[in-house]
Amino acid sequence: MTGLQTIGEEFLPVVVDDHFLIQADGLRVRGKPSFHDWEKFWKKLRSMERGIQFAVGDAIKLMRAQLGDKADQIISAATGWSDSTVRSYEWAADKIPQDIRRMDALTYSHHAAVGKLPVVEQKKWLDKAATGDGTKEWTVSQLKANLKADVSGAELSYWLMVRCKSPEEREALSKRLEAEGYTTSERGA
Repeated sequence: MTGLQTIGEEFLPVVVDDHFLIQADGLRVRGKPSFHDWEKFWKKLRSMERGIQFAVGDAIKLMRAQLGDKADQIISAATGWSDSTVRSYEWAADKIPQDIRRMDALTYSHHAAVGKLPVVEQKKWLDKAATGDGTKEWTVSQLKANLKADVSGAELSYWLMVRCKSPEEREALSKRLEAEGYTTSERGA
């Protein structure tokens, strides 16, 4: 692709295919991609977006294994990532095996939340979070709450606030809910 410039040598363009080039300042398109070309490119973008943290972490692990201390010449503050970000990506890639990662349904943050657990437990919790309530995956907060409840042995509780128009309506609703086994409490507005 001619006529395109990069922004400094540290931001080398990523050639996706004959039509698409990703640069630090955005996307460049050459020619007139077909519907199929755009569709493939979109899927590639989603893969890159989903997997970038683990790709960085895996790259760090592999570079350190192959290059030893020389890897630090590549993995430095000059890359634009802070030391804590680099350590976080490397830690997660080291702790969470590729074959149990659920990036199809979950985020990097879901994985980081289970990273301290044994691998068998990581898999269990990632699978639970990915299937969620049967219709939707758990948020990171839901995963953390379920992990915390499991560790403490506590049962999760959910609160519902209802605004009633009168004390009589509040009392009737409270009695109905208690008859169904729910615990209610009163609080004034």
